[in-house]
Amino acid sequence: MAFIFYSDVKALDVKIPVILRVVGQIRNHSKPIIKHCYQDFLLRSNDLEEREWPDAAGQIREALIHKNHPLQKDLEICLSFDHTLLMAHTSFPAIEALHQSLQATYAEAVAEPPARLSHWRNHSRGEHITN
Repeated sequence: MAFIFYSDVKALDVKIPVILRVVGQIRNHSKPIIKHCYQDFLLRSNDLEEREWPDAAGQIREALIHKNHPLQKDLEICLSFDHTLLMAHTSFPAIEALHQSLQATYAEAVAEPPARLSHWRNHSRGEHITN
C-alpha cells in the first residue's frame, strides 16, 4: 500500500483526479494485455489431464486468482471477455466451463464497490470511522 502525504485536504483533492486519470490511462493500455493473458489462461487450462485442478472452480480459484492476484478491474475485463471467440477450439466446452465458473464465482463480487475505497472517502471527508 502506498501513501500520499499532503498538508491539507485541498491539495489532496487537486491531486486525486490527476492520479485517477493516470491510473485510467494505465488501465486502458493494460486492457488488451489482460484479455490476451486471460485467453491464454483459458487455452492452457482447458485440458483436464494437464491443468492443476480437476474442477473448473478450483482451476479458476487457484491457477488464476491466487496465482495472479488480479485487481477488481482486471477481473471485470476477464468477465467481459467474449469466450465465444474460442468456439472453434476442440475443447470449447471446457473453456466455456472455466469462463462460466469465473462468472458464477466473481461477477457479483466485482459489481460491489471496494469497501476500502468507501472507507477512505469517508475518512478523507473527516467523518469518524467506527469499524
